[in-house]
Amino acid sequence: MFEKKYRTRFTSAGRILVLTVMAMLVGAMNYGNNMAYILCFLIFSLLVVAWLQTRNNIRGLEILSVQAKPAFAGSEVEFVLQVRNNSSQKRMAIYLAASGEESDLQIFGPFSLVPHSETELEILVPARKRGMFALDGVSFLTGFPFGFFRVWRTQRLNLPYLVYPQPAGSLSWPQAEAADDGIDYADGHLSKGGDDFSGLRPYREGESQRHIDWKAVARGRPKAVKEFTGGGRIDLWFSWEVAGGVNLEGRISQLTRWVLEADQMNVEYGLRIPGTTIDPTSGSKHTRQCLRALALYGSES
Repeated sequence: MFEKKYRTRFTSAGRILVLTVMAMLVGAMNYGNNMAYILCFLIFSLLVVAWLQTRNNIRGLEILSVQAKPAFAGSEVEFVLQVRNNSSQKRMAIYLAASGEESDLQIFGPFSLVPHSETELEILVPARKRGMFALDGVSFLTGFPFGFFRVWRTQRLNLPYLVYPQPAGSLSWPQAEAADDGIDYADGHLSKGGDDFSGLRPYREGESQRHIDWKAVARGRPKAVKEFTGGGRIDLWFSWEVAGGVNLEGRISQLTRWVLEADQMNVEYGLRIPGTTIDPTSGSKHTRQCLRALALYGSES
């Protein structure tokens, strides 16, 4: 939703011009110089026209949609804005000013937009820490064409966005844990202690890739799955207790690093943090769920 008002400020050039005209006006009054009066009034008239032209340069601009790309603390959140120019005039030298809950005013541009068109623009907002935040609004800002005024109009968004924790830490993965759930896992799952490796079989499309013999693949052989005999499996858990770290953020950063490494290797894993348990599996949806839980841990929201 747009604010109703256009906001205006003089630029440095505009302030200097106004002070100069005021000095000329004082001189014209002291000496009764009609030509000086005419020049002063002419310049004031031009300033009014300049203000109207500058304000019209952002008339008809509208943000249709905003999407936030995933970001980690310590980097920047990239917002992709779909902007429409509803007017029949080309809009030139347009800047975007973004204000957010956890960021100072950021200005991006300049951009130009042709009449009756939609354009995709990008802005960046610093992601200083993990958690859920909001992009309060985006302003269209311009000083075109004369540069005497800076005029802007804000479109309120209140768009929530999530910042994931910064991945860090140097610990190795924890040891996998035996899962005793009463299910027969003799079709290729890892077994708990005492069970024997029974051989390899060809990989079937769609199977979990954590049991593939990657050493053989690295030597140029086809994908094969390790088979074990027995009635259990071993699950990989990334838990609060084994993450180490002397403080809360250190543990969260270590867990985030493990989650990203496991996702990159397509390994099934689970996450345990106080108040939240996410069962072992793999895939991008599972990774986003784990990263979200880590990002929001300890927040009031």
